[in-house]
Amino acid sequence: MKIQIPLDREGQSGKDLFMAKVIPLLTVDFFAKEVTAWNSLRVRALEKAMSEILYPAFEKEVHEQLLLEAKSFVKAQIRRKLFQSINVAPYIDAAEQRSKDEKWEEGPFDLSDGIRVMGIAFEDVRDAPGYAVVIDGYGEVLESVKLPNLMKMSAERGINRDDMEKLTDLFRDRKPHAIAIASETRKALDLKDALISALNVLPADEKGSRNSPPVEIVDNLLSILYQNSETGRMEFPNHPPVLRQAISVARRLWDPLLSFTQLYNMDEDILNLNFHPLQSQLAKEEFKAALQVEFVRRVNEVGVDLNRCISHPLTHGCVVQFVCGLGPRKAQHLMKIIKQNGVIVSRNQLVMICRLGPKVFVNCAGFIKINVDELSDTVTGEQYVEPLDASRIHPEAYEWARKMCVDALDLDETADGANPSDAVVEVLEKYAQNPDSDVLEALDLNAFADELKKLDLGDKLTTLHEIHDELRERFREKRAPYASPGTEQIFEMIVGEPITEYRKGRLLAPTVTGFGYSMRGPPPGNAMLHPQKVPNADDWICPRCRERGWEKPEFVFDHQELNGGMDCKGYLCFVKVYLDNGVSGSIGLENLSDKQPIDIPQERVKRGMIIHARLLEDLDPAKFYGKFTCRSTHLVDKDNEYKPQRDRYYDVEAEQAAMERELRKRIKLVPKTNFLKRVIAHPAFKNVNFEEAEKYLSGAAVPAGEAVIRPSSKSNSKLTLSWKIANGILDHVDITEKDKENAFSLGRRLTIDDEEYDDLDEILARYVQPMATLVGDLVQHKYHVDSHGGQPGTTRPQQREVIDKWLREQKAAMPNRIPFCFSECVTAPRRFFLCHLPRDSVREEFLTVTPLGYTYRRQNFNTLNHLIKYFKDHFHEAPPAQMGSTPHGASVTPGTGMSLSGRTPGIAAINQAFKSLPPNVLERLQQAGGSTSRSTPNVFATPRTPQSQYNPNSLTPSGITPSGATPSGAAPWGKAAQMWQKAMTGQPSGNTPGTPGSIPATPGSVSTTTNWGAAAEAWVSGNMAPPPTAPPPKRPANPDSGDSSSR
Repeated sequence: MKIQIPLDREGQSGKDLFMAKVIPLLTVDFFAKEVTAWNSLRVRALEKAMSEILYPAFEKEVHEQLLLEAKSFVKAQIRRKLFQSINVAPYIDAAEQRSKDEKWEEGPFDLSDGIRVMGIAFEDVRDAPGYAVVIDGYGEVLESVKLPNLMKMSAERGINRDDMEKLTDLFRDRKPHAIAIASETRKALDLKDALISALNVLPADEKGSRNSPPVEIVDNLLSILYQNSETGRMEFPNHPPVLRQAISVARRLWDPLLSFTQLYNMDEDILNLNFHPLQSQLAKEEFKAALQVEFVRRVNEVGVDLNRCISHPLTHGCVVQFVCGLGPRKAQHLMKIIKQNGVIVSRNQLVMICRLGPKVFVNCAGFIKINVDELSDTVTGEQYVEPLDASRIHPEAYEWARKMCVDALDLDETADGANPSDAVVEVLEKYAQNPDSDVLEALDLNAFADELKKLDLGDKLTTLHEIHDELRERFREKRAPYASPGTEQIFEMIVGEPITEYRKGRLLAPTVTGFGYSMRGPPPGNAMLHPQKVPNADDWICPRCRERGWEKPEFVFDHQELNGGMDCKGYLCFVKVYLDNGVSGSIGLENLSDKQPIDIPQERVKRGMIIHARLLEDLDPAKFYGKFTCRSTHLVDKDNEYKPQRDRYYDVEAEQAAMERELRKRIKLVPKTNFLKRVIAHPAFKNVNFEEAEKYLSGAAVPAGEAVIRPSSKSNSKLTLSWKIANGILDHVDITEKDKENAFSLGRRLTIDDEEYDDLDEILARYVQPMATLVGDLVQHKYHVDSHGGQPGTTRPQQREVIDKWLREQKAAMPNRIPFCFSECVTAPRRFFLCHLPRDSVREEFLTVTPLGYTYRRQNFNTLNHLIKYFKDHFHEAPPAQMGSTPHGASVTPGTGMSLSGRTPGIAAINQAFKSLPPNVLERLQQAGGSTSRSTPNVFATPRTPQSQYNPNSLTPSGITPSGATPSGAAPWGKAAQMWQKAMTGQPSGNTPGTPGSIPATPGSVSTTTNWGAAAEAWVSGNMAPPPTAPPPKRPANPDSGDSSSR
């Protein structure tokens, strides 16, 4: 989801209100020309500063602030969720209250060693065994049993008898104070009910109490994580995973804080719990730090008994790392020293024996508890046990606590043998005997605080009140007492979603499990009173159970009365459905379909079928049951009857626009395939259309030169060759098929541009691969410029802008050189820009890639080096005019486009020269050619030439004319050219021209140019002296005078 926060703009006009307020402060309200110019400059500078500097900075700052606030919110929610899980007192508090109510001070229910908890866990697999385990008051395992048939129980049959006997025997032997059942599935509720029923029948002496112990449903997400963690495998390597899960379930009820801290380990298993849907957006260290903050708060609020952590390191040792001032490394080192030196009997030994520094000791001393009662048997007579070490009172405040006890008991501190510590012990004993004692109530703590303030010790009133509370009850439990989960909490544990998600109208996908029948009467509105015949069949339907298969109506009545009516199941009223999370429900026949009545519901839906349905009403969390509907009108819900209520912030217009877009997508016709799918077995052939071929070839992973041959939309006798020239440039070539057997097969002869090929492999080898190689040479050349960036929509002006910029940069770097470059032309595949910058303006030409080589200025070059050499020799010459085709290898006369390569000039070239002559010269030429018409002679006429008189030296592009023969109606231009060339060079016209300065026509080289207009003029006038090649003959002053001296 992308959220855009626009700037402060006015409506749809886009006017920047902030700029509108700032501009008047920078401009001057005066109409002078200079003032207006300065105002315009200031406004432009302000707009540039705002758009390029300030607004981007504002956007970045807002984004960072919103991200920071969002992360802070998520971390706060994570801490809140963890707080709700670990801020629960151990179950021993509830057990102590129950013990006091029942006055069981001694015996099996004695709580002096803590409570014993039985944990039961199982898997949602029918043949998988379950396990039950009992732990003691320190979280250690006492005994466990395997329950192989636990998952085969049901609400009707209850627990298997053998499994129930094992549970009962375990309960008699260990007499747990509470039972915890993992909330794996809905069967946990059935197990709870069956277990309570079985325990209620036991005598009181076997139960350890007059009443049965409480049975609680415990969330098993933590226990599942523990059973698969390395911590669980290390603690119980020989236990199966489900048994480890049962142990964790019991510990979760025993002490939630210790259960969670046990997974805050080196493997960071605690991070796998789901605390918030957006926790994955946090960095790992941020997520872990948020959990650590809450653990530190709760652990230091409860306090840590170091000696118990040493004696039970796996269950209690994990909390030491969260003591203020320690941390994982110091905690591990501290535990190691204490283990080597025995128990700690006072906080002073943390400094003397454990060697804690003064700052660490000051930070952690108030949260470390030394249990005096547990040390009574281990302390020698010489060791002194400070009673205040078992309280939250910091050693720095011990003197204030002693002073308060002495004053409360009205003792004389100055008397001989007076010991303030004895006063502390006496006060603690009085409160232990009577928690409601008022020993300390007479103290004036405000006056005491004022005295301390006078001694420059600061305001200690809050500290004194905390000391007062600790003297009444040391390390009093501040966590919330355990409360049994309600029906909604149990529903969320089992289903994994809160009950609020199962509101009226929610769309679900239940599975059909069967059909519901009733003996009371038919369902309203869908009754069938008499047997009916199945449409288009020969059997009959029972009007009650809607079963079919009876040949006659009499058989239906017999079915209803057989065995006293027990053969008929009754009136079919609803369809039973079931969700995977344990929720069950029903669909009444009236809500099964819009088409009513339904004669045979069993054929409408079948067992095991997954259907779409909506909740007709809110789900009942106590019963895990709901009523559904699968009528089409209810599923579509056009009237918004089942959709949640919209608040006033709901964007109705956006919803309508989205629905319209979706509707347009649905009604939009899918483009039909406008080609005939062909049966051609070739790896390059694909039955795809133009768009699919372009999509495939435009992929970044597809290399240049890759080709796809596909059916053509033009004709069934054509194929289309699509091949990739470069990124964003594709070439599509038509292949004509000949000699086809049928419309689906490939023709025996294939042609491209009048060139014939035998098969598709030859096309790829002779047509595509040579051009791909030539294109690769161009692209890899050092003067190649990527002017389109792989974008197929780049226009020619955009390409020229990139090319011109590159050339000018090269020119600026090396002014004495003439830079040139190659670049692909997006609008014309197989054509490349050849641009150079001689002085100030860029000159543009094109070259074309063909299977025979590069074509440039109507020349064909086999290699790129030959083309570059020719370009460097002739770049200063003007390119030829765009005329008819020129034979491969023919030279071109700059400015006229006339050809000379050992052959007679082409008709088009001669016609061009003819048109450029003055009128008086035209008249002479017409007379010399025997033409009486003053119109332009028909130089394009081609005579019928006998094959026996073929002369290669007189071959012209327009035809074959015997030497000296002049066709009717045409001037003897061939003869004129030969005579002119002979006069110029002394050689006859042949395959190798003899014009001055010419170069033999070889691949990559051409001959020099010839002024054919001057040649024709000299031939007509009879003057064989060679005219100048440049400049061309000047026009006479009077074109119609006919004076030859003027020419």
